[in-house]
Amino acid sequence: MNIGMGVNDRVSDNLSILNLPTKNENQLQRKKEAYKIIKRGTDIVLSTIALIILSPIFAIIAIAIKLDSEGPVFFKHTRIGKNGKIIKIYKFRSMVVNAEELIKSFTPEQMKEYKENYKLTNDPRITRVGKFLRKTSLDELPQLINIIRGDLSIIGPRPVVADELKNLVK
Repeated sequence: MNIGMGVNDRVSDNLSILNLPTKNENQLQRKKEAYKIIKRGTDIVLSTIALIILSPIFAIIAIAIKLDSEGPVFFKHTRIGKNGKIIKIYKFRSMVVNAEELIKSFTPEQMKEYKENYKLTNDPRITRVGKFLRKTSLDELPQLINIIRGDLSIIGPRPVVADELKNLVK
């Protein structure tokens, strides 16, 4: 036994031998939990404020989409989120309704580009309003709903499409 050791040091040493959390580990865990709570609260508050402020823009975009093409205003896209959780990401629809079916009619060059990049330079499936929305990234605004739901965070990695994940793992 070391004479210079205090009671707290000996207790901490004994706890680590038993694989019990030490005082420092407990403090670190509490800080992590507090950070998560604050981050989540910030996500909810800021996203709600943004939705309220941007609601006129949402309305204008919704009207433009409806006037430009048939189909719903919003598009739900399946992605893989944190810890492999499958989530639906909300976006303003920027493509024609039967976009997935049109992939079959791509030329061999288009199909090659699509398989390599998951997008086309001049994609014939994108609507006129959709081109503008994508160019300005306004098609991403409905993801504020995903943030409020807890699927995404304002600051954090973007969820990936399952096919992209397969290529990342290779």
